[in-house]
Formats: sequence, structure tokens, C-alpha cells
Amino acid sequence: MKTLRKYWYLGLLAAITVFGALEMITGKPEHEGSGFLEKPGAMAIIGFLGCLILTALAKFAGHHILERDEDYYNRGDND
Repeated sequence: MKTLRKYWYLGLLAAITVFGALEMITGKPEHEGSGFLEKPGAMAIIGFLGCLILTALAKFAGHHILERDEDYYNRGDND
């Protein structure tokens, strides 16, 4: 289960990276503006989604990269 979740997060990160790069390469010049960005609250929605992504990445790092087993420091002790 952990492996599936790990690959899901990595796939999500890869998709965001690819779509972001494609937008930067093929996107309109910034001075024209976008239909979505001109709507009220659009930047708040983007900020909220960015916050959710950062939270998910922090949880992923905490649970899968930084977390250690309960007996991590006592391994090998014969007490």
C-alpha cells in the first residue's frame, strides 16, 4: 500500500512538472492575461491549491522519507 501511495505522489509531482513546463513553453505572453485569472477569487483558489500541494508533499516527506521505525535506535542492542 505504501508503495502504491509513493508512486501516486511521484506521478502527481511529475504531471505537475510536465504540465507546468508545457505551459511555460507554449503559454500566452503574460500581458494578455487569462480568462480564469481575470475572475474574482482565482488567485485565492490557486493559492489554496498550492497550499494543499505543499501540505501533501510535506506529509509524504514526513511519512516516507523522514519517519523511522519504532526500534530504530535500539536495533542490535542485546539488553
